[in-house]
Amino acid sequence: MPIIDDPVGKIYLKEDAYLFARRGIYYLRINLPKRVQFIRSLKVKVDEGDDARKTAIAKGGILYDEIKARLEQDLPINKITIPKLCELLMKEGTEGVKINQESGRDITRITGGRGVWTKQTFSLFKTTIDRQISPFFDKGNLSNKDVTQITQRDIDRWISWRLINFPEEAPSTFAKRNITMRHLFRIAQRMGERFQPPKIDDIPKEISKRRRPEISEDQYTELLRHVKDIYTKETYYSGKLWGKNQKYAYLFYQWLETINHTGIRPWNTLKNAIKMEHIQRKTDKDGNETLTLQRYEKNHAYVAIASPYWKRTLDRLEVFYKSFGISNDREYLFVHPETYDGNKIVKGNPIINFRRQWTTAMKHLGWNEGKTEQSERISPYGIRHRYAGYRLINNEISPIELAQIMGTSLKMISDIYLHYSSVANYARLTKGDLEANLDADFFHPETGMREGAVATNSRAHQIHHAIWPDSIAAPDKPFDPALLEAALVEKGMEDLLIQAEEGTDEATAREHIRSIKETLANYWAKKNLE
Repeated sequence: MPIIDDPVGKIYLKEDAYLFARRGIYYLRINLPKRVQFIRSLKVKVDEGDDARKTAIAKGGILYDEIKARLEQDLPINKITIPKLCELLMKEGTEGVKINQESGRDITRITGGRGVWTKQTFSLFKTTIDRQISPFFDKGNLSNKDVTQITQRDIDRWISWRLINFPEEAPSTFAKRNITMRHLFRIAQRMGERFQPPKIDDIPKEISKRRRPEISEDQYTELLRHVKDIYTKETYYSGKLWGKNQKYAYLFYQWLETINHTGIRPWNTLKNAIKMEHIQRKTDKDGNETLTLQRYEKNHAYVAIASPYWKRTLDRLEVFYKSFGISNDREYLFVHPETYDGNKIVKGNPIINFRRQWTTAMKHLGWNEGKTEQSERISPYGIRHRYAGYRLINNEISPIELAQIMGTSLKMISDIYLHYSSVANYARLTKGDLEANLDADFFHPETGMREGAVATNSRAHQIHHAIWPDSIAAPDKPFDPALLEAALVEKGMEDLLIQAEEGTDEATAREHIRSIKETLANYWAKKNLE
């Protein structure tokens, strides 16, 4: 049914504007160009007599002047509120993410901001709006308040409300929420609104006080042993297990070592996942290999200098993935080894993070139980701190150089890392490195199953690599066929087999000694025939 105005005479304010009544309330109607009409309730009741009539005329006159002024400045005639700006930002983000995903390129950038529209940036904006902007600005008079009329007091009340309702939020996260609000003000300015937004202060970071705790050497060693216990697990009935949990535990172990040996920020998004092309391996004229890793984190590019131990991690990953038919030509360092339909996991697709494995390990070890403060909870960042501490106490690098290779500021290095004492910490910070590199894992050449480990660089390591070069990472001094033949001549087969057995864990020694003996016998027979 059409809306019928009340039988009250029109009250003309101008030739193109008048007041009328509808459902007992005075309204203002303005006739705009192109037969467009602007209608707005004045929220004044008709039945309250002459005083109400005078009030309606006064309010209508003020509103008329505001609308005319906006039209002269080419501004929207309707008020722009914080809820409306949130709606516009989400619309822009939805369209931007869709365009970038469909094109496979970063085409659509965040208007007036830094970066491009991704699922991650959209999620950050949306979370801030849903949790901290809408609940405050969708209520009371703020919901209809023009953005140009938002006062410093309104913003101060909003910040106070957040501090009360989100007391555990880190200063850096608090600052990101502020960025979203500043972005809303910039949208209004781009739409033509001429105003100076209120100041939005970030809370002091107090980085040194909120510093995530480092992982002690005993803890790091315990963490590695726990993860290793998972991927070397055996049962009484079926022997070694090599299911999904064991495979991802093995990869998680290498992920921990990657953070430990490069000092990069633990990543949890595809954008920051390590790509193979970013790993640079160079050998100088003396045969010394250097490892570097190109990174782009927090809008900052830098080159991370990796520990020589990281070579062993990369070699382990190469052998592991080779057993699943995945070569070093893959795009990302960490990818899914197999397809799991029920989990929407596709072989060869990048592993975005190891959050589940980390959470499970922390729960098992009980390190974060009952702890809520960032400064108390053990996180992967504790491994990054460990890298920095090792570099500092070893006196092999200056704080300025350390800041450069870790992609951070000198102030951050000072606030977080310079609490280390001198050489007294050396053994404490290197104990885990030695623990993690004692063993060289070997895999079945056909099934890809992890079958055991031998002592790194032992004679057993050399023999295993000589027999099955694709099933174990190479030792520092590999046993080529000529050296193997020489060792056979010098030691004899039985002595060589004893040496091979010494480096093998007890559970697999018996199983493998037969295979090694058979392979060596075939090799020896072949040489005799020659």
